[in-house]
Amino acid sequence: MNKRVKKIMETAVFNSESKEDLSKLISIANKMGISSNIVPSSEIEDFYLTQALKDGETGEYIPEEEIFREFK
Repeated sequence: MNKRVKKIMETAVFNSESKEDLSKLISIANKMGISSNIVPSSEIEDFYLTQALKDGETGEYIPEEEIFREFK
């Protein structure tokens, strides 16, 4: 019988104005066998915008004029 192993991945996000500090954290993570990625701020913004759109999605039809009126 083949048992399937479910991998659970956890994610941590660090924000810093210091590239040096982030480099140190990445170095420590790599030494511990933890993979890491540097994600550009534009991708983070895209992620949060997508989440906001999903959170606000109601399935209700809203006319285009009403939407654009909100941005004036």
